[in-house]
Amino acid sequence: MNTPVLRFARIAVLILALTLAFSGCGKKEATVVTKGYNFTLSDLQGESVSFSDFQGQVIMVNFWAPWCAPCRVETPDLIDLYDEYKDDGLCILGLTVAFKSEGSVHDFAEQNGITYPVLF
Repeated sequence: MNTPVLRFARIAVLILALTLAFSGCGKKEATVVTKGYNFTLSDLQGESVSFSDFQGQVIMVNFWAPWCAPCRVETPDLIDLYDEYKDDGLCILGLTVAFKSEGSVHDFAEQNGITYPVLF
């Protein structure tokens, strides 16, 4: 059974696991990044989008490609997560690694109803 609650739970566990894996589990204090890397990429409409445009939001960066089977599986859950929490400050940025197949990225985003920003 694949209910929205189970999908959210799987995503929450994944986010927790990634957070622990990359945060240095042994630290006693949380690290808050106040300055970071800024980059500018193009979105699906060809507009420039800068990482700094999302300052003050919780940002989840998802590297994906339309030909990636796990990416195809996780997309509906990411859409649900984004749609549910975007008004609370969550931003999911889909950074595609499909550099040579821009058309397939547009097709995939449209066919799957991706609502979060997809960047090249």
